[in-house]
Amino acid sequence: MKKSVFIVALVLFTILAIGNTAIAGQKGGTSTPTTATYAGIALFALALVRIGAPSRRTAAPPLQQHPCQALADLVDGVSLLAYRGGQAMTRWWGGILLFALLTSLALMPDAAAQQPVDVTVNCSSRHSITHVLQTVSGSPLTITVRGTCHENVTITRNDVTLRGAAPGSGITGPDATLNTITIISAQRVMLDNLTVSGGSNGVMGWGGAAFTVKNSTIQNTGANGIVVRSNSRAWIESNTVTGNASSGIVVRGSSNGSIINNTVQSNTTFGIVISEGSSARIGVTEGGTAAGNLIEGSGADGISVSFTSSAILYGNTIQHNGLSGGYEGISVTLHSTLALLGLNTITANTGPGIFLRSSSLRTGRMGGWTITPNTNEISNNIGGGIDATQNSLLDLRDGLTITNNQSSPNWFSFGLSLDQGSRLRISDTTVTGNARGGILLSMASTAVFRGGNNISANTGYDLQCQNGAGSSYSGGNLPPNTDPSCTPF
Repeated sequence: MKKSVFIVALVLFTILAIGNTAIAGQKGGTSTPTTATYAGIALFALALVRIGAPSRRTAAPPLQQHPCQALADLVDGVSLLAYRGGQAMTRWWGGILLFALLTSLALMPDAAAQQPVDVTVNCSSRHSITHVLQTVSGSPLTITVRGTCHENVTITRNDVTLRGAAPGSGITGPDATLNTITIISAQRVMLDNLTVSGGSNGVMGWGGAAFTVKNSTIQNTGANGIVVRSNSRAWIESNTVTGNASSGIVVRGSSNGSIINNTVQSNTTFGIVISEGSSARIGVTEGGTAAGNLIEGSGADGISVSFTSSAILYGNTIQHNGLSGGYEGISVTLHSTLALLGLNTITANTGPGIFLRSSSLRTGRMGGWTITPNTNEISNNIGGGIDATQNSLLDLRDGLTITNNQSSPNWFSFGLSLDQGSRLRISDTTVTGNARGGILLSMASTAVFRGGNNISANTGYDLQCQNGAGSSYSGGNLPPNTDPSCTPF
């Protein structure tokens, strides 16, 4: 009888466990225990207790037993356990089974927490996004926002989506000392079709957070529009980021950003900041698909890359930045790198198109990228095309055009200016029509000319050397109007 009880209990337990796994698999999740699984575990444990309990019957030779009788014996075992209580469980295996059962139940996740949940928050009825995040179980959790909620929201759980029900739905942060939306270490968070305003920063993800902001408007915040910091990563797509009191988008603190198909305009300081050992793809996806951004009307630089950071750009328009006076389209400083893969237009900024200090710039094709075409344009900036200083490195090629840049009393204002030991390698590049001259080499800077260049029709010299010995060039195909003071090396 004992063996039959054990077999029936084991079969029940196995069927219940497999059924639970199958249900979880159909839902696309991991296997989680259900009430049926818990019942199976309990029956299995009770059967083992019954087997080990002292029998009230006189021993008899084993007989063939009908399965229904075995089930009856199982029920009898449960009754006996209830009757004998602690006597059966005093046996050593009873204690072990009870400990294992209770431990497994304590460690198993709640099945309800793994079920997808959709909740609608009606802001006009004073519903609260924060309340839903704190009280509603289930994952993934999707919160549809109707109207404008006035609250500062913090997300610390994984797999959360906040989605606006209609254009204009969103969140305004009433406390100017807090971010309107803060994402702390959470993974797979999505903000979609929202209007976010107020607060300190509009959206901030930090502490290793991974999140997406798309199809949204981030505007009129007390500081920055979107901030990705402290080893976090973000996908920022198809947003308008405008009118913020500091910068539009900031990626800092060893973080990573994919910034594609956005309009970043009219922010008080910078349009986009990549800083403190961070990296960004701006206008191009990981798979090499072009999706350029419009970056315009910033008070300072359109894009700033600094403190050993890097950025790869494709298909962007960076224009009319530096409204507070004399700022660059793009600045690359303090051992950082910039790559212009192609189809970037940097134009009509109030300082040079690109400024480099102790950093590097490369244009055109790059290893690992197959995207084409690879031409770029730097034109009509006030303060010259490219200004490089303090041992910067420039590798210019593949159809770069630097043309019609204007002079400013605050900058060298050549098509290309290299200062303080900076180095240039140039091929397949056009430098024409610049107001103060074509290329300037100053203070021990050097240039290597390769084939395919058109450096001509600039005001003054097409190649000029000044301010100290050591500025020199090598290679043939020199500009037609070269300063006699330039020497080959």
